Amino acid sequence: MTDLATLPEWPRNRLVADALRRTLDDLATEKPEKETTTLVMLSGGIDSVAVLANVLAETEHVVHAHHIELSNRENRQKAENDAVADVVEYCWDQYRDFSFSSSKSEFRVSPRGYDLIITMFHAALISIASERNVDYVMTGHFQTRKVRAIYGQQMLDSCFLRESAKPRWVRPLDAMEDSLYLKAHIVRSVPPELVDLSWSCRKPVVEGENFRPCGRCYACRNLEVARNPPIVG
Repeated sequence: MTDLATLPEWPRNRLVADALRRTLDDLATEKPEKETTTLVMLSGGIDSVAVLANVLAETEHVVHAHHIELSNRENRQKAENDAVADVVEYCWDQYRDFSFSSSKSEFRVSPRGYDLIITMFHAALISIASERNVDYVMTGHFQTRKVRAIYGQQMLDSCFLRESAKPRWVRPLDAMEDSLYLKAHIVRSVPPELVDLSWSCRKPVVEGENFRPCGRCYACRNLEVARNPPIVG
């Protein structure tokens, strides 16, 4: 029987931090950390929030976070915007300085999502517009299927003419080794109050000027399991 008490809480939980370090070490670049620029695509969900917090805490990279206000049929953009504003303020206060920007994209043509394509396209635009050469584009994707990894990198690469200008798409959560409790480790890789500021629900419920998670969508169910993982015998 697995004792959930052995699953470390923040700040002892190092699974995301160690995965980030392994990922960066595997890239084998000789560029000093203080000269390395990382663009973190921040949706407001716990996965991208964990990536941002750990990059700020565990590296000396020059960090820029970018949020896309994605308007689609789920209509979750206002809830995500509010969450991102709170997350950015928290990280500025509790970690260190970084720059932040946002953009908008409206795509209501299909009920199926094209978030990856939109994310990588906007990442390319921000990289091209940056005053510094962007070395890494980091996202909160994990357990990424090979075809999606190829698709995302191709979308990013297609916007650059010079090979030397292309940033690397880095997914540190893909390097996590505990496959049983991945989401629980992600949740426990950051302070509990930062988890509370994040937003993962795909179908927010409007209550006056505020929003609450629906509690029924797959993102809500996954987060609930992550917060209270089952005992595995």
